[in-house]
Amino acid sequence: MRDSELLNEPPPADEDENGVDLTLIRWFLTLTPRERLSHLAAQMELAERVRNARKSSAR
Repeated sequence: MRDSELLNEPPPADEDENGVDLTLIRWFLTLTPRERLSHLAAQMELAERVRNARKSSAR
């Protein structure tokens, strides 16, 4: 998935008394299960790219 294909970003954070980002929870609940999985897959791809970049720079 390309960066341009990512879902819209959530609005600025609204936290509860424990520091939990309620805005992000509300935003994620507005997504369909397919959209949630798509977002998760994009985040996993980003983590993999960062991991591979770190491995390459350590050589």
